[in-house]
Amino acid sequence: MKINNYRALQYLRLLIYGQYGSGKTTFCATAGLDPRTSPVFWINSGGNPQVIAAKRLHGAKIHVFDLEEISEFEDIYNWFANGQKLESRFAQKYGLKRKYPCIVFDGYTGIQKKSFQAVQGKENFIPGRMPPKPSWDQFGKVLGQMVTIGSMFYELPDMHIIATALEHTDHRQIDPNDKESTIQYKEPALQGQTLEQLPGWALNVGRMAVTASLPISTRMKVKGKPFTILQFERTETEDAKDQHGLGFYHGDPTISQMLDILGWERQSNGNTKEESTTP
Repeated sequence: MKINNYRALQYLRLLIYGQYGSGKTTFCATAGLDPRTSPVFWINSGGNPQVIAAKRLHGAKIHVFDLEEISEFEDIYNWFANGQKLESRFAQKYGLKRKYPCIVFDGYTGIQKKSFQAVQGKENFIPGRMPPKPSWDQFGKVLGQMVTIGSMFYELPDMHIIATALEHTDHRQIDPNDKESTIQYKEPALQGQTLEQLPGWALNVGRMAVTASLPISTRMKVKGKPFTILQFERTETEDAKDQHGLGFYHGDPTISQMLDILGWERQSNGNTKEESTTP
């Protein structure tokens, strides 16, 4: 047993999902523009890091690492858990020069795919060969892997953890006895029980969407004419949650806005300081 001082609650624990092109990567990349979260240790697994090089993100301090094998998470986690020692073999191998206050997983959907590849065997994923249907045992192993990744990284102290996932549309009936009550429900694109358990480790689950694709009722909740809207309010048709109290809707959101809401202050000397809310 250990004492929990709720310090993790003072740091971002985000899971952002949405369709491709909805602005997830751009939102996460704004972490590289804020000294409170930069430089960013960016784990790319099926995301689109090319967005980081866009003109609007010029100057963002982000170091992108392409995840090739799911087993690589062991060395990554151990380095962070052991205090990001720059003299370690891991830091020397990848030329790491300083510590990182923020990790971005871009994205969970790709990480889960690599988990299935690991348990099924790479040979099953040769182009032109159909991979076999995962067995229940393999689903269980992937669930264990994904929950371990999500829970252990989210529990790292003094770190901002941000993750993305693609969007999946499910069909649900409001009334189980009435087929005409079927609605389309938006949720993170994660398979099996991973969808039920992994988002539970995030303090905020938000849906990102291009404003033009949203109903007028949603657009009216955001001031101005934003290109994208980030939603932390769970509705009848969208999965979301807001345990941090970040607010339900944000137009063209940035990580800086999220930090400001949490009470993180910038010091005049360029360093950062966090307002203490520890009991």
